[in-house]
Amino acid sequence: MPEVRPASLSVARLLRGQVVLEEHDPLPGGDGAVVVRRFVRGETYRSHLYLVAFARTRAAVRLTTGAVRDTSPRVSPNGRRVAFLRAFPDAPDRPTAVMVTGLDGGVARVVCVPRHGVSEVA
Repeated sequence: MPEVRPASLSVARLLRGQVVLEEHDPLPGGDGAVVVRRFVRGETYRSHLYLVAFARTRAAVRLTTGAVRDTSPRVSPNGRRVAFLRAFPDAPDRPTAVMVTGLDGGVARVVCVPRHGVSEVA
């Protein structure tokens, strides 16, 4: 029987297809989390927030969109909102903003934009 070899896959294509979920914040009830999904668009890393149920009772829900890098999610104690940091990779001189959005959807709003940016949400 002839040997079957997997199709060739370039390293660049393989790396661009990787999903990294290293940042997350669990929901207060422990039934899910808000996670950061990083990906590459062109030559730039971007990231969006997703609401993920641990029991897989529903599909993951994207909470943020756009040409942005959303990171450091922190779910509110009542589980209704999430605060996070938003950077703008296409505008490197624009400072990082502190944002908040509802876990039930809606538009993210700016909480503050420190002149020199911010690196953490407590």
